[in-house]
Amino acid sequence: MVATSSVTAALRDRRSESGIGRWSEQFLLPYQFTEYVDLTGTPLSLDVGPTLAETMETLPRRFPQPDVLAALRHHFLLLGGFPDAALQRGVAPLGDPVERGLLLENLAACSLHALAQHTGTRLHYWRSDEHKVDLVLDHPTRPMAFEIASSARHGLTGLYALANRFPRFAGRCYLVAADAPLHTPPGAAGEVGITSLDHFLSAVGRQTEAALADRLTV
Repeated sequence: MVATSSVTAALRDRRSESGIGRWSEQFLLPYQFTEYVDLTGTPLSLDVGPTLAETMETLPRRFPQPDVLAALRHHFLLLGGFPDAALQRGVAPLGDPVERGLLLENLAACSLHALAQHTGTRLHYWRSDEHKVDLVLDHPTRPMAFEIASSARHGLTGLYALANRFPRFAGRCYLVAADAPLHTPPGAAGEVGITSLDHFLSAVGRQTEAALADRLTV
């Protein structure tokens, strides 16, 4: 909470007035993985397209230093992503497969939510019967869907069910897996793409930075 001007006196005196017209709520977007990478001085250049779908289509299959990015992601989870987990339990959550999976899923969701906020795009979860998809970025012309997993062997039935029911998502669905060695875009026949978590966070982060720059220049 930040108080300025006459509001400080109202808070000090514990007044019961509503404060209408004298206060506003601001949503602070999460710290992006790419911001942390830049602060470390590690080079990470990507060709950023008009939309996330186009940016991911041009990602390199492998980053020059995949081990370096993986180490930075590990540090980011503790320092920039979820410091409360580190303060409370140290690195223990990263050693538990279930907790680590939840942290990675939340990290991906937070990063994509920032992009959705800057672009005015709806971000949601999808479920139908036994099928589900973790993150759906409902861009009006280039929608995307992502299933976040710890392993590249994770099932793809939810993504295929979404694409079959809503053809506009065909060719724009990805499994994001922490252990995926390469970035493999969806095939021409509508196959699901597979990408590493570091590819995903890097693309989303750079796309978010570009969207913010566009907003600031309007």
